[in-house]
Formats: sequence, structure tokens, C-alpha cells
Amino acid sequence: MSNSGSIRATSSGSGSGGRVLIDAAYAKVDGMIRAQGGNVRIAGGARTEIGGQIDVASAVGRGGEVVVEGDEIAVGSTAAVDASGVSGGGNVRIGGGFQGRDATVRNADTLTVAPGSVIRADATGSGRGGNVILWADNDTLFEGDVSAHGVSRGGFAEISGKVNLNFQGTADLTADNGPAGTLLL
Repeated sequence: MSNSGSIRATSSGSGSGGRVLIDAAYAKVDGMIRAQGGNVRIAGGARTEIGGQIDVASAVGRGGEVVVEGDEIAVGSTAAVDASGVSGGGNVRIGGGFQGRDATVRNADTLTVAPGSVIRADATGSGRGGNVILWADNDTLFEGDVSAHGVSRGGFAEISGKVNLNFQGTADLTADNGPAGTLLL
């Protein structure tokens, strides 16, 4: 499955967006997927490539949730994943859940996040930054930018490779009016 166009899932005024599920043996997203305040799940089999935009940001509540699965996951240099929210950051899980132990998210074997890519789960008006998990059971190469910036408190980010981690990117877990969040490598 290859998406180079635009997919939108909206709801009727409740602030909670729609849901998008892509389940394919090979998934490539070079276009735009928007489910503001909602959920996007991309479940590629052997390989998943993200080169476009995934937007679950919310202008009226907390940011939404993004889950990206696949044996090999590549987040390209033009990729932008945004789960920010005006009252708190949302959740982004790419390649697995916390420490690879979340049974609801299939773990990747390898994860590559290219320079120029941006993954955000910021609190833009109030509240704390969200949660970003980047995981692979074997190797993770991270050269992108992650932000879970908060207003009252910074968020949480785990960037891990169970076997090898090459961390060359940046992470912003600061807060405007409170303590910084946590970065787990």
C-alpha cells in the first residue's frame, strides 16, 4: 500500500478526531494523514516507510495517538508526525511500546529515523508534553528531532534499540513553567 495523497478522518465538533487504520504487507506513506485529536495506526508487515505527514494534533484538547508497526521501519527526512495538543501532548509509538514490552504494539526489528524528520507530542497551550516511544528489538538509528515540550511539565521520550542504539538527533523535553521531562535511551 502506498499513499501519496491525502487521507482525512474527522469528527463532528467533539474535539476527538477520527481513526485511520492502514494494514498492509508493505506500507509507504508519502502524503498526508490527518485525524486531528484522533488515532492513526499504520501496520506494515515486512517494511513501513513514513515520508509524509501524520497529523493527530488537536486545537481543542490533548493530542491524539500515532502507532507505526513493521519489521523494518524507516522514517524519512521529509516525515513529520505531530501529536501535539492545546491542553497536553498526545502519544507516538513507532516500532514498539515502552521498553518493547507493550503487547498492543508489534515490535520492529530495525528502526531508522533520518535527519530532517520531526516527531512532536507538545503541549501548546497548557498541560504536560506527551509521550514518544521509538523502539526496535535490534538496531535503532536516530538522527531526527523529537519534541514533547510542555507548558507545566515536559513529556517523556524513549529512544531505544535493544541491541544497538545510534543516537545522533535531538530531543526537547523542556517545559515553559515547570520541570523538564525524561529522556530514556
